[in-house]
Amino acid sequence: MQFRNKITHEYDVVDDVITWAVVVNHLPTLKEEVKVLLES
Repeated sequence: MQFRNKITHEYDVVDDVITWAVVVNHLPTLKEEVKVLLES
């Protein structure tokens, strides 16, 4: 939630490299977790 708030309210200071790293490193795991939840 904290990351979302930063992107939403402080978008002028968001580091693009860090944002992309979060997407690349965490999105695949989140996708798999959501998939498991939806299949159960």
